[in-house]
Amino acid sequence: MSVRPALFVLALQMSAALAADEAGFPQGLWKLNERESRTLAPKSQTLEIINDDGRSLSFAINESRADGTQVRLKWSGTYGGPPQQVEGDRLTLQVRHGPQGSIRISGRGSGEIRFQEICRVSRGGNRLECNGTQTDRSGRQDHYVETYDRVS
Repeated sequence: MSVRPALFVLALQMSAALAADEAGFPQGLWKLNERESRTLAPKSQTLEIINDDGRSLSFAINESRADGTQVRLKWSGTYGGPPQQVEGDRLTLQVRHGPQGSIRISGRGSGEIRFQEICRVSRGGNRLECNGTQTDRSGRQDHYVETYDRVS
């Protein structure tokens, strides 16, 4: 292979990798797969990605908790921007693009609880998995996995 085609192939691979680093969440409705998830508390949840253009993200979560309470949370902000308040909770979130198309979400809640998670959308775009760690004020860490299946 001559140098010119090799450089072209390398450029294509690099542009695909860079594009993957800026990938976001596909718009639509996602349902928590309760059987495959390891959540910190039992719940049933849907996630609606309202907008994700690679620069800003907005989403809503409808959650049914084990005690029967229904919660709707909404968030909107920019990738790499300052933490933003979640509507419907005393929680702030910040999002950033991570390596290989992942999305890093970090936040703080009441009681000095902090969390960080890395989310990845499957190659086919029909599954979303978030692996996270929650840390309480004493430093105790709990790990969780939330797996979502795309509904629409």
